[in-house]
Amino acid sequence: MTIKEKKLAAYFLRLASDSYSNHGCNDLDSEAIAAANFTPEESAQFGIDFENWNSEGRDEPSRFENMMDWAVMAFLAELIDAESEKDEAVKS
Repeated sequence: MTIKEKKLAAYFLRLASDSYSNHGCNDLDSEAIAAANFTPEESAQFGIDFENWNSEGRDEPSRFENMMDWAVMAFLAELIDAESEKDEAVKS
């Protein structure tokens, strides 16, 4: 992805996150989890990274079943933004 495509993806993830946060049920969909095809190790690392971002700061990974869809979207948007900033710094 280009830097601008990453920024656009992050924008839409934040927009969707805001919308999804108003739904009645915010559990992360099992289809979304399956689509990512995480290994157990990757799943654990994602859970730890998510918890650190979510200000919980726990060393135990958060389980996908306990995550809210809108929060995962916001988390991914921030990851994409951070990667875009690194890409821009390299190009400068």
